[in-house]
Amino acid sequence: QFTEKSVNRELLKAYVGFCLPQDFEKVNFAIATGNWGCGAFNGNLELKAIIQLLASSQVNRQLVYLTFNDQKLVDEFWQTYKYLNENQVTVGQLYQCVRDYLLDYTKLKSSLFQYLLKRPFQIITDV
Repeated sequence: QFTEKSVNRELLKAYVGFCLPQDFEKVNFAIATGNWGCGAFNGNLELKAIIQLLASSQVNRQLVYLTFNDQKLVDEFWQTYKYLNENQVTVGQLYQCVRDYLLDYTKLKSSLFQYLLKRPFQIITDV
């Protein structure tokens, strides 16, 4: 799951699942989702959450992430989301950060959320 190929595969699945047909584009309801593949398949909770955040952001839909009463995940995902939002991180910037994390995750002593929270982002403003 911590390879670029695996992340891209999951991103594509999420993107396709989250896209709305043209007939529904004006409705634009939120996506209710959760810990894909994190039970029997031992998926990484933080990686799966960020993948789904990337896909939902790309299709411009709100994400309702169901954590199944995992308060730690709620708190850490919310903190990470707020940090990304406050720093106006783009989908492209976040994807690049995930790619960077994948290259070094075995050497890093931090989770994906911790890695993102330590990452300085430059706010892009219109010129």
